[in-house]
Amino acid sequence: MLAAIVYGLTPDEKWDARHNPGRPVQATRWGPVIGVIVALMLGAASLMATVAFSGQRYFEWQVEEGRKLSQ
Repeated sequence: MLAAIVYGLTPDEKWDARHNPGRPVQATRWGPVIGVIVALMLGAASLMATVAFSGQRYFEWQVEEGRKLSQ
């Protein structure tokens, strides 16, 4: 997701100089902006899901260990 955000935020002039040398600069309009927004949303959703699942698993493990000690 980070690579998509970096590519989407690269200025048109710099992108065309690197990937389309010798051609005139073409305006990309809203495509990269929408792509960056989608990449940011997917990255944030996966990060939140990972944190939530890890926290849940940690507390489940704590309960299991507490039950082992109480027996």
